[in-house]
Amino acid sequence: MDASEFKKRLENCVPGIEDLAKVGLLSDEVDELRRSFFIIKRKERLERIGLPGQLGELFKNYDPSNVEIGMLKFDLEPHKKTQVG
Repeated sequence: MDASEFKKRLENCVPGIEDLAKVGLLSDEVDELRRSFFIIKRKERLERIGLPGQLGELFKNYDPSNVEIGMLKFDLEPHKKTQVG
């Protein structure tokens, strides 16, 4: 799956407003949760981010900072791995 296909598939998973309201979420909570399914196209492509393959393409072309998958949340830009210990 390439980056644009990931974007499309994620957006197809957005829960409905009515469904989220039925489980008791407030309007601002509904908006926040629904936003986490949308990846915004960057105005300018990032270069030299140091990530290979489709993950690199995702960060170069899109801003995934609103996306949360389980407990995983993407930052605006990738960070270099730091060694601990």
